[in-house]
Amino acid sequence: IARWFPNITRAADITLYDLMNHVSGYPDYYPLDFVDLRMREAIEPDALIRRYACGPLDFEPGTRWSYSNTGYVVLGRVVEKVSGMPFGRFLEQRILRPLGLEHTVYEPEGHDDGMAEGQTSFALGPPEPCTPEGRGWIGAAGAIWSTAGDLARWDLALMGGKVLSPAALIVMTAARTCKDGRETGYGCGLSIG
Repeated sequence: IARWFPNITRAADITLYDLMNHVSGYPDYYPLDFVDLRMREAIEPDALIRRYACGPLDFEPGTRWSYSNTGYVVLGRVVEKVSGMPFGRFLEQRILRPLGLEHTVYEPEGHDDGMAEGQTSFALGPPEPCTPEGRGWIGAAGAIWSTAGDLARWDLALMGGKVLSPAALIVMTAARTCKDGRETGYGCGLSIG
């Protein structure tokens, strides 16, 4: 990834494939089940990358698997640098519109009546609405809202060869093998089972 981000930790040793498979070693900025107070304020993706991909790694690249939203934010910025357009526009032009995903949006402004509201609970308390993250915290790591119908269209297009070549689909759906020969159970953005 040194070609696009030469100044982040171990950039010359970490590949795009490592980021896609969560074996880079970059720490994950996102807590497991709540929106941390720091995440309520908007953040620029490059500031997020400086904060979470320029410090110590959690492990040597390629030796372990650990989910890292940080890696996917880096991937989104690489797409922007290569395509010359914002990630949302790239998704719209190259994926959403060509596949007819008319009810799928990336980082929507505000909340409309058709969008589900996230819920959380604390200890044994009842579910309650959760505060969404500030703009920039999710980005390419998952800031997509969709419908069941569009998700089905996406799955059919992906498996039907309309998104990736057959060779790329094989790579995406194969579990990554670590340097010591252990399989991670994870492909490129997918749990493999």
